Amino acid sequence: MLSDIGDPRLVRFDIAPNRGPYFCRAIAAAATVDDWLFVQDADDWSAPEHLAHLLSACLDTRADFAFATQSQYVESPGGLAFHSRAFPAGPRPVDRALLYRAPHHGLFRRRFLQEIGGLFCGYRFGYDLLLMNLVLMAGTIAWVNAPLCCRRLRAGSLTEASETGYGSLGRQAVDAQLARIYSSVFEAYGVYRQGRITIDGLRSRIRALVDYNAAGDDRAAIAALASRLRSGLQFQSRLMTVDEALTDVW
Repeated sequence: MLSDIGDPRLVRFDIAPNRGPYFCRAIAAAATVDDWLFVQDADDWSAPEHLAHLLSACLDTRADFAFATQSQYVESPGGLAFHSRAFPAGPRPVDRALLYRAPHHGLFRRRFLQEIGGLFCGYRFGYDLLLMNLVLMAGTIAWVNAPLCCRRLRAGSLTEASETGYGSLGRQAVDAQLARIYSSVFEAYGVYRQGRITIDGLRSRIRALVDYNAAGDDRAAIAALASRLRSGLQFQSRLMTVDEALTDVW
């Protein structure tokens, strides 16, 4: 669907079989050498200034992650209709229960992501529920009070489909497994809050739990695919350098 776009900044990369969005994002995070990783779902869209505001917020506050208020839309016979405003007051504080406290659609400091185990924990869907709780416990979040992210709520998405949506047996099974991991992390978080381990110690414990729940074969596949993608990124970067040089000469 993207093959007709000739912009050298766009790198198309096919992955098979389908292992879910977290697997794909983990490959991108491992392939890039950039300091930042921006996450946006394929069926959502952003205001043009979205990323600039998030980066400014991270730099100003030295945050590990930044997100903006979301405008949510639903599909209707007449097109998209405004549904609600999500996170109008920023992230929800952490407590003992595993709850949806912040969206993962935003800007991550890549080094921080690596320190807490990355974007993949072995699950095809649902992991962002746990991930953002980990970010809140082990990092700092900047929130931009502006509706810069627009989210499409549609039938057939991972959160709405019969096999993976909220209330489905598949979702309940994943949520139960994530809750067990969260319980272990929350215990370590309590030790950190008591001053008995450092923030680095907390992040190390989180990374060990995340790594333990991701199969070795998946980790190996991410590394191999990231290496191939990195080669493609470097090739595209060289093409852009040549193109810019020719433009300067012209």
